Amino acid sequence: MIFRPALLRLCFQGASRYLSIPIAFAAFIFSSFAQAELVDLGVGAIYDSTRNITWLQDSLYQGVDLYPTGRIDSLYGTSVNNVDGSIHEVTSLDIYQKAIVGYGRISLGGNWWGATAWAKTLDFANTSGWRLPSEAEMLGVLKDVGFRGSFEPLSAGDLLYWTSSEFDFNKVSQIQLGYDYNRDPIIYHYLTNKNNDDNRFTQVAWAVHQGNIMAIPEPETFNLFLTGLGLIGFMVRCRRKSSPVIV
Repeated sequence: MIFRPALLRLCFQGASRYLSIPIAFAAFIFSSFAQAELVDLGVGAIYDSTRNITWLQDSLYQGVDLYPTGRIDSLYGTSVNNVDGSIHEVTSLDIYQKAIVGYGRISLGGNWWGATAWAKTLDFANTSGWRLPSEAEMLGVLKDVGFRGSFEPLSAGDLLYWTSSEFDFNKVSQIQLGYDYNRDPIIYHYLTNKNNDDNRFTQVAWAVHQGNIMAIPEPETFNLFLTGLGLIGFMVRCRRKSSPVIV
């Protein structure tokens, strides 16, 4: 069974016609993902495509979550893993509420174990599995948006934020937002004891979630779908036009 060259050319011409639309659509999708850095998901969360994590849009959400619903008591007994493999059970000494002066909000006070337990047990937008951001994630996103003069679309203030980055059993990284004398945003980085509850600062727990919580398909998914669509079009075109010649 032999296919004539002209017939093969006809198949490829048909394939290009069928593939042109999927290819154009794929180019649009991929360009959109490439341009996106911080995407508002419309549920009070921001997807950070650079780091592939979802941020709570409101960095002070823990105040809404904890007060006046009284979720603090539910955190007691939560197990928090330490970098050395030991486990800390959260107690009333680890977490409490206090007002944020100038913000009119209630903050999560206390220490790192309390902040970690709050993020670990958070259920937001019907999604669990939240955590504190790492030092690299916090520094990265704040450098991306902070030097524009505001932190939009994230809502962040001149506060001290816990991170998940541990250096040893006692030491953990904290990031503070602020402004220099020229009123330009600036980031301060501290190495702090986990049990630090120094009232000179307001320690804030800001939660993140791995990936996009709205489950938008990744670019690879679109790639597989469009490739399959193009191949189907190619096969249908060839089947319709082909007439094998037996010699």
